Amino acid sequence: MSSKIPVISINQLIEKESGIRNNISLVDNVLILSVDKTTPTGEYIYNETGSIEFKSIDLEQYYLQITKIDVSMSAAAGNTCKIYTATSMNRVTYEDYKEINSDGTINSTQGRYLNIKIEFIGKKDNVSFVKNDFKLEEKVDFIADDNIIFDDSAYLKTQYSNEMLKGTVQEGQIFTTTIEKSQFKKIDSLEVN
Repeated sequence: MSSKIPVISINQLIEKESGIRNNISLVDNVLILSVDKTTPTGEYIYNETGSIEFKSIDLEQYYLQITKIDVSMSAAAGNTCKIYTATSMNRVTYEDYKEINSDGTINSTQGRYLNIKIEFIGKKDNVSFVKNDFKLEEKVDFIADDNIIFDDSAYLKTQYSNEMLKGTVQEGQIFTTTIEKSQFKKIDSLEVN
């Protein structure tokens, strides 16, 4: 009399919407890297990495042996997914996560409780985009301000000059001025010329 080891569909046991996600979104029942930024032209820039850790699965009567996870996933060229498992006999102490082999076989020891973690690694592309463009002829569209400099571009002024009063003290000279602190977020340095 032969006995068969039951095949468990992990896909039916995991709840994609309840996993602990890090830079991962669930869109149309598919797990993807979350959008990090959107370009001014509406293109999405995704996070470079992300992961999801699913709730512990109680294999109940099936925990006698689990050797393989059947994985079906698709990823755009240059993107990768890594799947890790960790097992426990008591649902309190789990071994460290171990990556599954390319054929889906697990490297974790046998245990009744199974944790699954999936790590997503996105393809790195350099993307350049102009957030705000400024042409010198647009200067007339702006109100003059002591904190903005208009030359071939527009940018915040970061260096300011104050007249200083020169005084003398026993050891030499002293220069003083009043700085309106509310005009500055922070002062990096002071210099006397």
